[in-house]
Amino acid sequence: MIDILGTIGQGLRHPRYQQQSSVNTTFWEVHACQDELRHYALCRTVLLKETPADSYQHILEIGQDIAGSEASMYDGIYQEALSQRI
Repeated sequence: MIDILGTIGQGLRHPRYQQQSSVNTTFWEVHACQDELRHYALCRTVLLKETPADSYQHILEIGQDIAGSEASMYDGIYQEALSQRI
């Protein structure tokens, strides 16, 4: 399984994010270590137990929309950080 939250925390430790002020990555690190695997396991269990198979395609489409939205958000944060460079 991909360590998504840990990867975000690792990226935020990059020197460019730390130049003007220190970015505290504790949330990402703790959440990744403590919650991420359980979160995905819970989501999978609920989906398999509570969702009819004919709904999977619709759920996939919703998930793709959410992931695209998050990607846009993180790209916006990154672009804003780049524009703040001295």
